[in-house]
Amino acid sequence: MKLATPLEQKVGMKYYWNHERGTGGILRSSPEDFVVQEIIEPGIVCPLEPNEIELPGRPGLYVHCIMKKRLVDHFTAERALRKYFKITQEDIGAAGIKDTVAITSQRISIWIPNDPLPKEPISLLGNTILLFGFQKKLDNVYIGDLHGNRFTITVRQAEYLPENLGEILSKPKPNYYGIQRFGERRPISHLIGKHLLLGEYAEAVRLFLCDTSGTEPQELKQFRRQIDLDDVETLRKMAEEFPRRLFLEKQVLKYLSKHPEDYQNALKELPHRLLYLQVYAFQSYLFNQYLSIRLESDPFTPISGEIIGARSNMVVAPIPGGERSIKGEAAEIYEQLLAKEGMTFSDLKPPHELKMKIRRIFRELFIDPARTDAKIISENSYVVRFDLLKGQYATSVLREIMQNGAVSATSGLRTEIASDLTD
Repeated sequence: MKLATPLEQKVGMKYYWNHERGTGGILRSSPEDFVVQEIIEPGIVCPLEPNEIELPGRPGLYVHCIMKKRLVDHFTAERALRKYFKITQEDIGAAGIKDTVAITSQRISIWIPNDPLPKEPISLLGNTILLFGFQKKLDNVYIGDLHGNRFTITVRQAEYLPENLGEILSKPKPNYYGIQRFGERRPISHLIGKHLLLGEYAEAVRLFLCDTSGTEPQELKQFRRQIDLDDVETLRKMAEEFPRRLFLEKQVLKYLSKHPEDYQNALKELPHRLLYLQVYAFQSYLFNQYLSIRLESDPFTPISGEIIGARSNMVVAPIPGGERSIKGEAAEIYEQLLAKEGMTFSDLKPPHELKMKIRRIFRELFIDPARTDAKIISENSYVVRFDLLKGQYATSVLREIMQNGAVSATSGLRTEIASDLTD
């Protein structure tokens, strides 16, 4: 097997399974090159333009609608919804967090039982968010309330275009958690998650605010280098000068300027869901390392502790969480991986003060893309289309085809719209 890029290996993705030459190229030259449509249920795909789609669910008081966004991250979109409808974070439901540098369409729920049902589409943040298809349903939309996602992705500046591109796309691929699970510009979420699990809150805050190891623009790195967590005046100055689009960092800096060294409560300035994501990122990091080890043997034959999955007929492996609840050879592999981190299974139970639980979950070792289609559109560009089940990453498919880390051309695509949001 071929070794992956150094960046991929840092988050546990050690190998490429595809033995053929990679195409190279870049993703996301523009948001239009990366289109994601949520598949709510088989046969029900979120549209990209307003239409008369009937969303599933019995009638009720929750407002369900389609949210289409362009070049907007999930938390910015959530803040825009809160401001427009005058609601709280808890009043908004979504099945998952979609890509930022992309055009995405997904179902959301909003708790506004006393408001009239909107009849026309609603545009927010300079038309970068469009809400439409409003219907009243019985239940909230919870994390995981989807079947999968449909992707239409354009790769540009490819160095090689294989004649059997469609065949390569359709083959099973290692089900790694993609780079975006760890932070596409700063892939450090798993490191923050590890510190949270160990109760090392100062280290978690320091990484969140100060780390400059990623591919952020130099101007943002310069801001981060100026942060001195031991100097109150510097914290106060940086809280004022930090770019508005990094409003989460600004909130933490502002709190620390008033409550120096209170790192545990400074983290409460962040959305609780975001803290969850950091901890889950560490779980994902463990799984990526586990999968890399399994690729070295026979990953299509289960070892003790693994099973054959019903939804995909692929080998499914456990991912530990909370306590040691897995057995066999799978448990032995995870025990060795945790030991390298200076941890044991008991460390996967978050400290009480975080008010969160992580559980053992199961994940297929391989992705089997559905409804695949590939088309070469120029001498150095191609388009691929495919469906994935929930929890599977498009970049894990593309990285096997491109074999350059699925590089994104995002350096010049930075949204400034967060400056329009004030609470």
